[in-house]
Amino acid sequence: MESLNETEIQQCFLTLYKKLAENRQEILGSYLRQLEELKDKDFMAHPDAMELNRQIAGLLEQNHIEPKDIQFKSRT
Repeated sequence: MESLNETEIQQCFLTLYKKLAENRQEILGSYLRQLEELKDKDFMAHPDAMELNRQIAGLLEQNHIEPKDIQFKSRT
């Protein structure tokens, strides 16, 4: 097997990075949509979680709190 020097590896990395940057919407957009669909399917499979989420949203709205301002503590 032929060995590559560091410059060749860097050049290959930059080439791949540029291709990803140029086509990010096509590549990553599709991947993101698939992940969101999976998340939605999983969430829809748990109606109790959906109801709890609605209740939380209602309470946040009553207290004029934006969901993005909430921080959850990890259980670790």
